[in-house]
Amino acid sequence: MRSRISRPNFHPARWGGFYWTLDDCVPSLAQMKFVFGSIVLLACLCFSAAFSGAAPVITEFMAQNTATIQDEDGDWSDWIEIHNPTESAIALDGWHLTDRIDNPTMWAFPDVTLAPGGYLVVFASNKDRRVPGQPLHTNFALAAAGEYLGLIAPDGATVATEFAPVFPPQQADVSFGVAMPGEWVRLSGKGDPVRYLVPDETTGPALGESWRGRAFDDSGWVTGSLAVGFKVGANDPLGMRDIFETDTQALMYNLPNRLSVYLRVPFQVANPASIIALETRTEYDDGYASWLNTGGFAVDAANSPANPVWNSAATAIEYDFNGLSMKVADLNAYLDRLVAGENILAIQGMNANQTSSDLLVAPQIWARVAGAGGETVYGYFDQPTPGTANQGTDAMVIFREVTFSEPSRAFTGSLGVTLG
Repeated sequence: MRSRISRPNFHPARWGGFYWTLDDCVPSLAQMKFVFGSIVLLACLCFSAAFSGAAPVITEFMAQNTATIQDEDGDWSDWIEIHNPTESAIALDGWHLTDRIDNPTMWAFPDVTLAPGGYLVVFASNKDRRVPGQPLHTNFALAAAGEYLGLIAPDGATVATEFAPVFPPQQADVSFGVAMPGEWVRLSGKGDPVRYLVPDETTGPALGESWRGRAFDDSGWVTGSLAVGFKVGANDPLGMRDIFETDTQALMYNLPNRLSVYLRVPFQVANPASIIALETRTEYDDGYASWLNTGGFAVDAANSPANPVWNSAATAIEYDFNGLSMKVADLNAYLDRLVAGENILAIQGMNANQTSSDLLVAPQIWARVAGAGGETVYGYFDQPTPGTANQGTDAMVIFREVTFSEPSRAFTGSLGVTLG
């Protein structure tokens, strides 16, 4: 008799006011994904799943890997991601992966342990390798057209996670998995503390890049509140004075070699493993570059030289008549830089010239923190994350067949076309 810890089953999913049935959501391999600007057409397949008990789960897999990750042989093997959602280590010895519902013990894990909150990638390559401490390979590969996939407990009967009767058809280098539940939390922003320094001919060269690191001692810097900037004169069409709380006009305006200001923004992270997405939202005038806990290449920048030095100027002017600029930067590639406790976002704000009438450096730091509750939603990710936390539903994509109101033909002049 088979028992289940959790079982995802297809059911109609509601997304953005539209109802998608299984037939709506499952793509054929000939169907196409369309991206308009930075907006991806979204949708997902939903499964009825609620993970419970001290059990590992399948959180992501790829059945058509052509350029995402290579195994130790240099092959682009299919892969399955296993996650430990608990606060205790899980011994995987005796657990099983299978692509056949009639053979639940098809491939067994060796004596390996999955750390609390940890992830493990198993290649589904047909190579059948089960050496602890080495890359693991199942004795089966995944069928891109769709098939059964299950994670089975050591008793050979209890199902931890399964895609039944089959998972939907898969696309090349697009993974399928569960959106991580969580909420966006602001870690730092307007009114929060900042330490700052306007570097000069002495302090600038002496500091070099050392000020960008988390361990740098900034106790001698001036303490202020975000945001940082100044506005010369009574005219303030963008309301910049309502944004900055720390005024640096006396330290920068119309002074030679005072084009940059250094900021160190502290923020707290209780558990880095719980952060599944990180981004900065920075209003600026004229430019900036930022670093997360270490120097080297900037994690984000706007109107900045490639390698800014202490007296660098912004590479472009942000004019008032263009409105106030804000940049949202995805820092998910740098999640491994986060530490438990205090973290530092180091920012170099830059003016375009010494007579510029204004400056603004107004960063916000936002994190998506994993949390329980809510419906478990499965879908496609065109930015796979093997071995790390998946993104939320906002990162999912849908593959839909696009029809055109006009047939393919040569034409001259303008032509109205409706996409369906």
